[in-house]
Amino acid sequence: EFELAEICRREGLGLLPWSPLKGGWLTGKFTRDMTGAPAGTRVAWVSEKPAARKKQIHPDFQQYAKDEKFWALDEVLKRLAQEQGKTVAQISLRWLLQKEVVSSVILGVKTLQQLDDNMGAASGWELTPQQMADLDAVSSVEIPYPYETVWRLNKAHNRQRP
Repeated sequence: EFELAEICRREGLGLLPWSPLKGGWLTGKFTRDMTGAPAGTRVAWVSEKPAARKKQIHPDFQQYAKDEKFWALDEVLKRLAQEQGKTVAQISLRWLLQKEVVSSVILGVKTLQQLDDNMGAASGWELTPQQMADLDAVSSVEIPYPYETVWRLNKAHNRQRP
């Protein structure tokens, strides 16, 4: 979606992110010391039959359990949740909702309690610019080819990069 975000920004269009909580991974329910996903979670469902169920939209437990980049993001999300007096899921959703090109998010809840919690991200509060920057920095990914080359060349010619 690298090119889509920039096109949407430039053309005044919005994105509608799918799976904003990454199947539960961005809710704070996982900890480094866990040896498996909590029962009843989407991650547990995938982990039961990873060969048949594991997909990009359905990560299994091992995919993130050993990913230091994920745990760094998790730590920042939990810190911000404590600072704001919100849940990790609310911080995760608010982070997206404050993005310039995000119009809304697609929620995938299993319970009314999850829906109520998720809706708490919608209005009445905001992340600070520094909190947004912290989340953006810890979650940044390496820009793939050819995007990195194009953006580097554009920067050299004083063109704007997304």
